[in-house]
Amino acid sequence: MTKPIILHEEASKEFLEAEDYYFQQHPSLANEFKIEITRVIANVADRPKSYVKYLSGTRRSMADRFPYFVVFKEYRKAILVVAVAHVRREPGYWRERLK
Repeated sequence: MTKPIILHEEASKEFLEAEDYYFQQHPSLANEFKIEITRVIANVADRPKSYVKYLSGTRRSMADRFPYFVVFKEYRKAILVVAVAHVRREPGYWRERLK
């Protein structure tokens, strides 16, 4: 059974800011980014344990086309998306969101 996904407020903000950045480059690129990250999150919901262990009890899933990954933590009843992170951001910057 697929667990519900909860997007942390800051992760949602990161997602929208990245989408806006790509929109400034080209509107269709923003749409492609949104589709890809949405697909990554859907795959996480379907198979959370299949992704590589990351930091502080989280796992991560890399986007294929864009330099982003989704950091998440699985709980008993839901999956919390903690960050939609650019690969060049400092690792673990999102740790306080787990509290």
